[in-house]
Amino acid sequence: MKKYYTIGIAILFLLISLAGCVEENNNVVVPDEPPSSIRVTIEEWQGESADELEFIYEDDNYRYYLSSIRSDKIMLIFENGEQFSLKEAISQQNISIDDLILNGLQVHKEKRTKEPFLSMTIKEISPSGLTLFFENSSDNEYTYGIGFALYTLNNDTWILVEPIIESWGFNDEGYYIFPNSTTDEEKVDWHWLFGELPSGEYKFQRSIFFIRQPGDFDEYVLEQTFTLEQ
Repeated sequence: MKKYYTIGIAILFLLISLAGCVEENNNVVVPDEPPSSIRVTIEEWQGESADELEFIYEDDNYRYYLSSIRSDKIMLIFENGEQFSLKEAISQQNISIDDLILNGLQVHKEKRTKEPFLSMTIKEISPSGLTLFFENSSDNEYTYGIGFALYTLNNDTWILVEPIIESWGFNDEGYYIFPNSTTDEEKVDWHWLFGELPSGEYKFQRSIFFIRQPGDFDEYVLEQTFTLEQ
């Protein structure tokens, strides 16, 4: 695996992000079905929020996003008077993503795709990180960054692990997975973001890109589950 710090790959990831935003704008989900049996009033956040897609939920077929980072500021008011932020309602399973959409929440959805020639293996798992490597058995070249998503299993539902810091982000570093190759092992440290994880069931995800040309690419989400025990 060769690491690239060049301006070219930084621009490439910027183009991916911009193209993803354009593509997702075409995938805004607008309710066109009968009203939901669960009625809620959605109070949108009118203040400023970080202008990037915020992942909020996924199922077997799609990943769902808000157009900006504000899930903790959107309020849901249920008919019985209970109020939750969108983030709380989803994590506590107070309402399904389908019912949210039917009640007027605008989300972007991205179809989950799989690449049979790519695999991710994780090992040396600890409460503060893990080690991984990728295998590519195709003739294609893939690209990925250092960002990842980490979930915990709560009442049979995967929810994102809560960061322990408010302002954070991943560095813009790019890597290649060359055709018919196995990458070097990579150590992933999440102690700075999540601290030491308690015992439980977890899921680790990393996005991989097949880029035909700038703005024309496929995204593959590779994932592995693991168990932490005391």
